[in-house]
Amino acid sequence: MRLLGDPERAAAMGERGRAWVQREWNWDGVSARLGELLASP
Repeated sequence: MRLLGDPERAAAMGERGRAWVQREWNWDGVSARLGELLASP
């Protein structure tokens, strides 16, 4: 419950999570990974 009681910490955590999702889960990255999987024997 400490996170819910600390709006600044919650906001910072949310910003870091959003940045991670934008960095790791985009169409360029997903399609590149799929291409790697399909190309491997």
